[in-house]
Amino acid sequence: MKKSSLCSLYGRRLLTRDLREWTESFEQIRYQKLAAIHLQGNWLTCNRCSMRTKIGKSEQKQPILFCPVCLFLGRCDNTQELFLFEQPELPKRNVCFTWTEKLTPTQQAISTNLVTDVSGKQHMIWAVTGA
Repeated sequence: MKKSSLCSLYGRRLLTRDLREWTESFEQIRYQKLAAIHLQGNWLTCNRCSMRTKIGKSEQKQPILFCPVCLFLGRCDNTQELFLFEQPELPKRNVCFTWTEKLTPTQQAISTNLVTDVSGKQHMIWAVTGA
């Protein structure tokens, strides 16, 4: 994990191992600490991704249990604790979007239909940005 300012921890869910190399004290940020994995009966609940996974009797006897659902984020297992860092209330900022170009006739027709449609239906728009 890149060591940067404490504000980069706001709103994050990090495991014990993610914080080992953290050089600054994060104690000044409000956080909640809980077990990364919770085992109840034959169900394993991951507190990082909130998914429940059914496990067999033989798996329950394993010394280390991990969440298979969020494995791609790094192994979340029962030897870790999970730190949930609070997101402080940030001051509101004025966001102003402006665009000086014009829509094509087809784009304008679609835009008008979307704005005036009061049927409550959902619409899907396929937009190619050229990026």
